[in-house]
This record gives sequence, C-alpha cells and structure tokens, in this order.
Amino acid sequence: MIILLKNEHQTLPLSRDVKKIAVIGPHADLLRSYFGTFSYPATIDMTMAREEDGQVFEEPGLIIYDIEQKYVGQVRDPSPRLERRLQKEFPQSRTLRRALEEYLTDAQILYARGINAAGNDVGDVEEALNVASQADVIILTLGGKNGWGITSTVGEGVDSTSIDLPGEQEAFARKIYALNKKTVVLHFDGRPLSNEYVASHFDAIMEVWQPGLMGGQALCKVLFGEYSPAGRLPVTAARNAGQLPVYYALPRGSGYRAAGHTGMIRNKNGYINDTAFPLYDFGYGLSYTTFAYSDFKAQAQEIAPDGTIRVCLNIKNTGDREGDEVVQLYVSDDVSSMVRPERELAGFCRVHLQPGEEKTVCFDMKASQLAFLDEQMRWVVEEGTYTLMAGASCEDIRQSLKITVTSTAQTDCRTRGFYAKAAVI
Repeated sequence: MIILLKNEHQTLPLSRDVKKIAVIGPHADLLRSYFGTFSYPATIDMTMAREEDGQVFEEPGLIIYDIEQKYVGQVRDPSPRLERRLQKEFPQSRTLRRALEEYLTDAQILYARGINAAGNDVGDVEEALNVASQADVIILTLGGKNGWGITSTVGEGVDSTSIDLPGEQEAFARKIYALNKKTVVLHFDGRPLSNEYVASHFDAIMEVWQPGLMGGQALCKVLFGEYSPAGRLPVTAARNAGQLPVYYALPRGSGYRAAGHTGMIRNKNGYINDTAFPLYDFGYGLSYTTFAYSDFKAQAQEIAPDGTIRVCLNIKNTGDREGDEVVQLYVSDDVSSMVRPERELAGFCRVHLQPGEEKTVCFDMKASQLAFLDEQMRWVVEEGTYTLMAGASCEDIRQSLKITVTSTAQTDCRTRGFYAKAAVI
C-alpha cells in the first residue's frame, strides 16, 4: 500500500526523460528493508545476527534481545551475507536502485547509502551528498527497519521513547534538502512518518511501509506515473510522542478537535508549545488526479432501530489522469445519553475512474451499526438525529446529511451492523 502524502509543485510523477537520478539512503539498495517483522527475510536476518566474530551463539535470545546489554542504543547492520542470501531466495525481487536501472535503461542511476537504517553510522554522508549534487532528481529513502531485537529499529522486542526518524536521519535529510534539488522522499517503516521537518520541507513524500516482494518494481510504476497512488492511511500519524494517544474517533469534546474550546488546552491550536492536530489524518492519501463529490442523498430521512438505510453520492474524476478514489463514510451521533466518538468510520469504497468519468457510490447501513453500550452495559440503538459525512479522509469531508432513528431499542451485539455494504452503480 503506497500512500502519497505530499505532492507540491507537481513534483510527481517524474518524467521518464530524466537523465540522472540519485537514489540515496538506507533503503535504496537494501532488499531486507522491503520486508516486515514477521517475514522470512526477517527470520534470516535474526539468524545471521547470531554470528559475531566467527562465533555462533547457541541461544538466539542472548544476542538478538541483548540479554547481556552489550549493544545498548545500537542497531546492528545486516550480516554481509544477508543480501546475497535474500537475492538468491527471491530472484524476482529488486531493490529500488536495481529496479530503476531496469526500468530506465537510458538514465544514469547514481547510488550512495549515506547513512544506515539505525542512523548512527554517518561515515558515508559526504559521499552521498556528493552523489546527490550531481543528479537531476534525488530519491531519498528514510525510515526504520522492522524485525527482532537489535537487528531492527522497530518490531518484536524493540521499544523506543521516540516515534521520530531513527538516529541521525533528520540531520541527513536536512543536508539533502540544502542541496536545493528536486527530491522525492520515500518513507520505509512499519509505522507512519512522524517527522515535522521532512513533512514541512520536501515537496514530494510517499509512505511505502515495507513494499514487499515486488516493491522495487511497484515503486517505479508509481514514481513515473504508470499507476496513480491510491493508498489511504489506516492510522492517524502523530507529530511526536507527546501527542500520543491521538486518533480520529475521539470522544466528543476531547482531543485535537476540541483545541481552544476547553480550559485544559489553552490556545486555539492545542498545546502551549505546539499544535494538537496530527501530522496526517486517518484516511488521508493523495492521488495524481482530483475528484469531486456531489448529490449526497439518503433513500429515506428516517430509519427504525432494526432497519437499513441507503445513502448514495456521485464521484467524478476532475483531473486528466485515471485513478482510484477511496470514498469514506463517517457517522456522528448528534446527541447521546453516553459520551460517543465525535465521528466513526461507517464504510468505504474504492472506485476507479477515467478522466471526466462519473459514478455513483451507494452505502447500505444497518441502524444497528449505530449501537453502543448504555449505562446498564446493554447494546442499544438510540432515538435521535445522526450526521452522515462522505469525504476523502476523516477531516476532508465533502458532503453531509442528517438522518433520524425513530425509537430506542436494544440490539444483539453478535449480529449488529459493523461496516456499511458499499457498491458502485
């Protein structure tokens, strides 16, 4: 799932006529980075990490989980044999560097690691800056490495007080930015980007997570416009650890949406020294094209507590490229007897549209989907008005309407509605 987080000045997609591309950073030519924690490559990485100075430890936990505290604050680089092993095991896989060399046969692909995934080894930074300065376009890879213990920056047995880029990666990114070159940032990790400097300075940013077996080839197709990115964030991305927990379905009257309206959060933005609003919202993701929402209507304005209601809206591709829009339906209980989330995801639907094409998306939502636990811990659908919202993320709401549940009734939690059934007609 590749998510386009930022694309200013039409930086993406890149032109296939580009002559020199610098692929920089810890994930540019490291196949291990393309696989997550509970994967076969991570297992091989863990096994090989047991080998130190020619000695193979009998107990993996001795070295992997650093029981003897020999590597406090460190992340071990992959075994020199690891990449060769992975290339043998997965001959169809390509790192981004290798994929670009095959994808753009007429371009010169320059490469320098610059910094490792842990961000502590900065010995190659000057080489990377020199290589990057020669390029027409820089593709900068940043982020963590998923796995076990001291082999990784995130994963099983890996805890941190920071959710920021590991080690010295921000300092490295600042030096790349200072070159004033056209740059695309690709963020590899099992957790979302939470770095304000990168988010605010670079013109093009993609969240690529661990792109997997064919990740290198897939990234080429997205970077050069063969495919328009259509991923959406399944989480809320915090700016820093001080914001946690932060999520979109906040109880009404709390969290970042209440900033400036409560005595505890004393300015209009949130904290006294920072904004309370997240870096990226739940459901957020851009495309190489644009979409318009219109004609949001409900089949009926009222619904019984055991009934189903259909709502439909039109989605039109208003850009000049084909692409997918992920239409998201949210619901908010206007007045309730218990504190309820300010809004909840009620359903979603991916719709593919050619330039200028328009389609209708419909959602069939059971009233029991609105149920919650009352004071007696019974699941009830409560009488009252509800606001339905359709949009491109939890904050990018394009259309809304109100419906009324006609009476209060208990419902069976085992059979109640969970997500609205969606269809493109």
